Amino acid sequence: MIFLYILLGIIAFFVILFSIKASIAVSYKEDLWHADVRWLFLKLSILPYEKKEKKKKKPKKEPKKEEPPQEEKPAEEKPKKKGKNPFKTFYKNKGVDGVVELLSNTVSALGGMFGKILRGFTINELFLDYTVSGNDAAVCAINYGERCSQIWPLLGYICSCMKVRKYDANIEPDFLADKDTIEFSTKISVRPITLTNAVVILLGKLIKNVVIKFLAGMKTKTKTKTKSN
Repeated sequence: MIFLYILLGIIAFFVILFSIKASIAVSYKEDLWHADVRWLFLKLSILPYEKKEKKKKKPKKEPKKEEPPQEEKPAEEKPKKKGKNPFKTFYKNKGVDGVVELLSNTVSALGGMFGKILRGFTINELFLDYTVSGNDAAVCAINYGERCSQIWPLLGYICSCMKVRKYDANIEPDFLADKDTIEFSTKISVRPITLTNAVVILLGKLIKNVVIKFLAGMKTKTKTKTKSN
């Protein structure tokens, strides 16, 4: 019983620990990206990434040259027997329909995982300021229309798939500017337990709908042969 209490205590500790939100802050201004990740008392700067200079190693003294040993002739290796390809065996047993079923089960499991992961993220702040430029008024207007057709649907998809608390987006043309200017910043929070739960559910679905069916498909013909004999 003591071991069971200790095990339950460890599980409860990690559940509480992984339930604490982690925050991600990303910003872009003047061609520079900044990204920081915070969780508990930890802070990690992802961008900009600074490489630490390595200390120069002292040159090693060259060892004295020795006479090269005589090379022994390698013994002739026997060719290894190639094992059976399990994918070919499954294809022979189940055919195209079985392969398509496995692929569809895999895609649906991955799609469900990514959907749960996206819904687990919360955008606390989202700010975008985009100024579109052009050589003349006509080019600037065309560029402005293209940017709006690209950015607004993307923002709509983000707001529909994720929780967004506060956002402000501004896209406007500037007929006198020489180049486009962008300012972007966002703060995102997520509970790590959401990601681990999505991965565990994905593994369960893959084992149930893909791995077990794959192994069963490989043994189909062997069972039919034993019955016929």
